[in-house]
Amino acid sequence: MDSGVAAIVGAVVGAAGTGLAASVTGFWAARTAKLQVAAQESQGKRQLAFEKAKEWRVERKAAYASFAEKMQNLGREVDYVGSGWRVTASGPQDGFLELSRSARAVESAAFEVLMEGSAETAEAAREISELARSFQRASIALRVVFLVPVKSEEDDERLREHWRQMCADYEQAMDRFFKAAWTDLSGTTE
Repeated sequence: MDSGVAAIVGAVVGAAGTGLAASVTGFWAARTAKLQVAAQESQGKRQLAFEKAKEWRVERKAAYASFAEKMQNLGREVDYVGSGWRVTASGPQDGFLELSRSARAVESAAFEVLMEGSAETAEAAREISELARSFQRASIALRVVFLVPVKSEEDDERLREHWRQMCADYEQAMDRFFKAAWTDLSGTTE
């Protein structure tokens, strides 16, 4: 082969090699760019999910805190009414009214937990709301009892025992709620 043909063949092979190298480089660059875009989209979705979860957690925490405050207020009113049992001739009438208000506040706050909370906290809130209604109904009945003399000590003791049982049920329901809320907000279990 003479030197002119060799130069032309060399130029063609060099151009083809350079073109092939440019094509392979372009292919890898496009593939890398595509992978980077996919990774950025995935990261964006994860970040959005994290931000939503953080926002939901803040809303849940606020609902749980409000509900817990109202529950504890009701607990104090229940204790007040229970401690004033037959102390005076008319009984702790103001306590009955406050107990009724506190029970309504618990029911109202329970709705927020039902809307925002996890299944476990919602179930505990539902149970507490039902107990709050029971306390409210009992306080209405007890108002009448405190205004008229009890027929017997046995009737009085039955009322006391019913009240004590409702208090015990309320304490257990509150414990379940706090445990469920803690688990929900911390993401851990015991």
